[in-house]
Amino acid sequence: MELNMIDDSMETKSMENGFAGVWVKGGKVYVKNPVSDGVSVLTITPCTGVDLYINGNQITGRTIVKEKDEIVLKPSVIEEPGSFQLVVAPDGLSVTLQVKTGTTTRYIVEDAGPETDLVLRSVSRVEDTCPFTLVQILQELSRKNVTFGIKHSEIQAIYAKPASGSYLIAEGEAPGETTNDRIDLKFPTGPEGQKADNIGDKVDFRDIGEITSVDAGNLLAERHPGVQGKSGRKVNGALIIPPKPVVHELGAGKGVEVSPDGNKAVALISGRPIVKKLGNRCMIDVDPVLHKKGDIDISTGNIRFKGDVVVHGNVCEGMTLQAAGKIHIMGMIFSAQIAAQGDITAVQNITGGNLVAGGNNSFFKAFNKLLESLYNDFFELTQVVSGMAEQASKKNIKTGQLVQLLIDKKYGRIPGFINEIIKLTGNNTFILSREMVDLVGLLEKKLSGLNVLKIESYDELEKVLLEIKEGRRIIENMAKNKANITFSYAVNSRIESSGDVKVEGGGCINTTINAGGNVSIKGVFRGGEINATGDIILNEAGSEMGARTLIKTESGRKVYIRKAFEGVRVQVGDRLASVTSTQTNIKAELDEAGVLMIYHAGK
Repeated sequence: MELNMIDDSMETKSMENGFAGVWVKGGKVYVKNPVSDGVSVLTITPCTGVDLYINGNQITGRTIVKEKDEIVLKPSVIEEPGSFQLVVAPDGLSVTLQVKTGTTTRYIVEDAGPETDLVLRSVSRVEDTCPFTLVQILQELSRKNVTFGIKHSEIQAIYAKPASGSYLIAEGEAPGETTNDRIDLKFPTGPEGQKADNIGDKVDFRDIGEITSVDAGNLLAERHPGVQGKSGRKVNGALIIPPKPVVHELGAGKGVEVSPDGNKAVALISGRPIVKKLGNRCMIDVDPVLHKKGDIDISTGNIRFKGDVVVHGNVCEGMTLQAAGKIHIMGMIFSAQIAAQGDITAVQNITGGNLVAGGNNSFFKAFNKLLESLYNDFFELTQVVSGMAEQASKKNIKTGQLVQLLIDKKYGRIPGFINEIIKLTGNNTFILSREMVDLVGLLEKKLSGLNVLKIESYDELEKVLLEIKEGRRIIENMAKNKANITFSYAVNSRIESSGDVKVEGGGCINTTINAGGNVSIKGVFRGGEINATGDIILNEAGSEMGARTLIKTESGRKVYIRKAFEGVRVQVGDRLASVTSTQTNIKAELDEAGVLMIYHAGK
């Protein structure tokens, strides 16, 4: 500062001119007594931060000084201690040094030119000081058992240039993140069904109007194997072992195949996918369902499907709908042919329709008879092949050649049986189950024509034999299967079911019903005929105009009619009677003598 710059020439000049005074230079006080009568005394006044001593005595106020006095300035130095603390993180992965620096305040006397009444002036300078030594830090780290990941260069930098704050001075290695197995479903489960958790509970497909469907060959789900994270280390040197991945498995249910590595599930058939969680196993099935969003009409053509069918529109005049499973029709049926091996449900009205649910017994008997004959002959053939296999091998005769030779010489009926089976299934008005279609395809592929020569081993023959045996079991079960028909209202229609028939709406007009089980009609049944093997329950039968109405069931069964008009005929077993007047709450059954009794049964 220029104020402190008092050079010797000024001092010399002042003395030469006889000027007396007191001045400061380089932290020292200089005094020049007056030489003239104009100045009597010289004074000095101390300032903040500097102690003034004259002749060994501390001066606190304005004081007269002379050249002979010993004047000493002692600038103050004020020190404020700081603090530090080491904090180990709860997870043991880091150490933080929390620093509050100390301060050292130093006062410096400013230089001043000669004055007769000098007032000292000082300036203060504040410096931050480090509250610790390097040795102290290392001792504290050792006391806290910190041995790994110490940042020595960071500590030295803080020590060299201290500043208050929080500093990371030791850092461990965090363990790598473990990723669990993940299964991604490849079919929609949002608007078309309830959402499951990546592999959550069973997807809810109860809203049949929006069931998701997939095609054969579609990728249904993909498994992404988890990865265990790498090990970590705490600042005390302890290892941190990450958890192992949670394992999820893909399971193949009906109509699904899982790849050998277990990472992909693929649909084998078309239909609706269903997901079930069994512990950590994700099971996926494909339920074969065909959805027709609009009407079945001339633009779509007839529909024949080897599974369940849901029609969201109408089935129009002249069209045919067949299913190997169930049929659910949400719209109207107009003069159409509907056939299913499973249940049929028609939500709205039927006009001029022909509905058949359940198997064709005559077909089942013929098919099963052919399969039985084929099985017997083929079983004998396989036994002969087994006995001749070693001898044929020595003569270099292949299995297929041996089979063909035996068919030509002894088992010539086998090709005929197969041709009859193929012909029978082709003429069948019902669609066979997938298992039966696969069986017919296998027989044609393995045993028809020259395909026999392609058989390479006895194991192939055993497989075909087992498939024929399984086919017989399936046919027998299908013959026992009872399929039901449920609808609201029918006019001029024919309804045939191997199980029950239920009419939930207005009833039937001029309609024929054949049921292998019970028949119940909440509305009216006017004109037409009911043939059942079970009980028949009607709300109203016949009409005031005498519409021809016949109600028939087997012996041991009963007929209940809430209101029967005159002319209604009721037959139980081989006994037939007519209602001679309008009656309510009647019951018809055979008594112990086999006589048909029609009587009032009460409400």
